[in-house]
Amino acid sequence: MVVKGYFFWAAVLIVLAPLAIASTAQTGFLTNGCNIAGKDIPPNSCSRDGTYFCKVESQNRLPTAYNTLTDKYACSLGKRYVGESQCCPSGYYCDSKTFVCVQRKNSCSSYKDELSCYKGGCNWIVGPDICVEGQRDFSCSFYKSQSACKKDLWNLGKLGLGTELCATKFSANYDGKREGYFVSSKNCGCVWSNNECKLSYNVSDEIYPAGSKPKSLVCEKKINAGPCLNGEQSFDVTAKVSKNSGFDAKKYSGVLSASKCVSGNFKRNCGEQIFKLPFFSAGSLVLSVIILLFYYSYFAFTKNFRRNYL
Repeated sequence: MVVKGYFFWAAVLIVLAPLAIASTAQTGFLTNGCNIAGKDIPPNSCSRDGTYFCKVESQNRLPTAYNTLTDKYACSLGKRYVGESQCCPSGYYCDSKTFVCVQRKNSCSSYKDELSCYKGGCNWIVGPDICVEGQRDFSCSFYKSQSACKKDLWNLGKLGLGTELCATKFSANYDGKREGYFVSSKNCGCVWSNNECKLSYNVSDEIYPAGSKPKSLVCEKKINAGPCLNGEQSFDVTAKVSKNSGFDAKKYSGVLSASKCVSGNFKRNCGEQIFKLPFFSAGSLVLSVIILLFYYSYFAFTKNFRRNYL
């Protein structure tokens, strides 16, 4: 039985080990999409930050996430030409010669007319007459009326600044314990509050006792973004808990910090997300399997030794 156990766990380790090997293309954990850094990417779609393109190679294979900065044709969504739709981080565009994302020489905000804006591969917004890259340049605070906030025609409540938290899982300390939480993409959106349009999302228990209700809170954030200067961009964030169900307000500071429901001034390199979230990586998964392998081996050896010699 001991020998069989060794072979079993060795087989498991061999199957999972390739997940920890560093590469630009990463096979997703989900059969219906990719999961990179704890974030789900639908099949044949661009990641929220524009860094990965989740491509379905065939029906018999798991989808693969390709890095748009290094893997050819990832930024063109798998096509051998650059169309209107591209997949690149903020501050980058899909080069029609190399078919990878390259950094812009001029920021979209530097273009002052519609023609030069489009030639620069950017988007022109009529009304304020400004040139932008896309949703990642704005938060819900862009909308100045209740009707515009509610309609959210730019889908800023799902793809705008601050939405990197949507559809993610994380752990946080609460009342002396480490617990798991998640932010549902369904509950991320723009809301009109105190005559302002803000980003709103719900933070809930990932696991809770049967027959009880999960602890949850609703965070509202106003995000004012500054321009991209010398490769850096600053943000003023005003956050508050608008609804609390089950949490002790004296003990949930760890949850607020982990869910980025905090106010302050933040900076990022142009093209990066505002906040970095912790995640359970493939390397961590394999490390856990290795620990289990050694534990199982030690337990099996000890049991066998006692049975034969003690």
